[in-house]
Amino acid sequence: MAAPKGNQFAVGNSGREKTFESVEELQKEIDAYFEMCDSETEDVYIKESKSIETVKAPIPYTIEGLCCILHCCRLTLINYEKREGYEDYFNTIKDAKAKILKNKVERGLMGKSPSTFAIFDLINNSDYENTNVQEIGARHGKDLPPTQIIVNNEIQHKVIEDIFKKE
Repeated sequence: MAAPKGNQFAVGNSGREKTFESVEELQKEIDAYFEMCDSETEDVYIKESKSIETVKAPIPYTIEGLCCILHCCRLTLINYEKREGYEDYFNTIKDAKAKILKNKVERGLMGKSPSTFAIFDLINNSDYENTNVQEIGARHGKDLPPTQIIVNNEIQHKVIEDIFKKE
């Protein structure tokens, strides 16, 4: 049964209002996030001068951190990046995500992030894939080399094609 007209579940209800009124408002919040990450500092003890100095210690950029600043969840961010009706926001979100990805890759290459975490994060939160491809077949038009097969403790030489021949 269809929802009656005027009901919040009626067909055509566009859902919640947009979180951000304009692209400029969203960009301002994104810039504030990157500025906050870049301006982080920490106190470090310097042996030579036997003193404590404050040095820059930027926080890594993350989608989750950006979402916290924007007061939204990852799904909302994805909607702003891809959903119909949000076209004005597409490039702003894509640029922010590209900056976050660049930061992750550079930190990984510089050894500032544990390699296993960097791999996990890039595979699960970006378009990177971890694949293991094994080719079975002739290479460059050459026949496959003979393969050793152990049958009843005897080594027999066969070509792979003979093994998989249909009877």
